[in-house]
Amino acid sequence: MIILDKNNNPYETVYYTINLSYKYIHDNDGIDICRLYNLINDDCSYEAIRYDFLLLSLDFLFYIDKITVNKYGGLHVYKETNN
Repeated sequence: MIILDKNNNPYETVYYTINLSYKYIHDNDGIDICRLYNLINDDCSYEAIRYDFLLLSLDFLFYIDKITVNKYGGLHVYKETNN
């Protein structure tokens, strides 16, 4: 299970970071992790997200087959192919 915390601020949770990560990967196909981190922090009007939360978010999205990683490290939204 993902980290459950008693934090009342939704902007400081892994769940919020998962949502942001998925949105930016969807909008920027093939983005690398460093660029993703910078984009999220540049666009956020509150304090910077934690890097460990970003990594946990990407792990979660990968485990539930929502994103894939290519051989160059680019992140992609997983698209199922019908063969």
